Amino acid sequence: MEKKGRSTHQENKALVNDVEVRVVKWMERQSVTLLSTSVSAEPLHEGKSFDGNAKASIMIPCPAAAKSRKNSKDTEQRCELRLNYVIALKNTLELLDPLRMALEDVSDPLLSSVKEAVNSQALRELLDLLREVLHEDARLVKGTAAMRTQRCYAIKSHVNGLLDVARKIYSEIIDDITTYVEELGKELKMMLSRGVNNASHEDPYIYFPQKEKCS
Repeated sequence: MEKKGRSTHQENKALVNDVEVRVVKWMERQSVTLLSTSVSAEPLHEGKSFDGNAKASIMIPCPAAAKSRKNSKDTEQRCELRLNYVIALKNTLELLDPLRMALEDVSDPLLSSVKEAVNSQALRELLDLLREVLHEDARLVKGTAAMRTQRCYAIKSHVNGLLDVARKIYSEIIDDITTYVEELGKELKMMLSRGVNNASHEDPYIYFPQKEKCS
C-alpha cells in the first residue's frame, strides 16, 4: 500500500462468532487500520488532510470507516465512564434483595414507602436485562488497573464479535508482556514485576518490588 501512495485502502472481511468483522487498512500520512462490524470502506468521501510538502490542507479520498471514526461523539473516556455507571447500577440493584428482606416487617411510614419503592417489578426487570449482558462478577473495585480489568471483561462473550476480538488481542498482549518480564527477571537473576502508569492508565513499565520492612 505504501508503494501505491497516499489515500489508498484495502479491505478484508472475516466471520467472528457469526458476526462479520471488516478490517480496512487506509494509507493516510501513515498506515491506519480500522475495524468495524457495521461500516466498510465504501462509499468513499472527500476529507481534509495536511500535506507536508505543500504546507497546506488538501482533499483526499477517505473510506467510510474512517469518516465514521472521526464523526464518533463517544470518546474513550465517555465510554469508560458510561460502562462504570452501568456496572455501578448492576451492583446497586443487586443490593435490593437483602434490603427487601430487611424491610419485610417494618411498620414505620417512611420505611414502608422505601419498601414499596424497592419492591418495584421494573427494578427486577432492569437487573435481569443487565445480567443478560454483564458478567455476574462485574463490579466496581478500587484501583485504576483493577477497574480497567473489570471494564474489559464486564460484558459477556458473544454479545459483540468485535469486542471479543479486541479482548482476545488485549489478553494476549498482557500475557506476552508478563512472560517477557518473568524471562527477563530470570535472565538478570532479579525480582521484576510489571506495572501500569497511573497517569496514562496504559503505559506498562517494569519495577523492582520493595521488600517489606521488619518492625
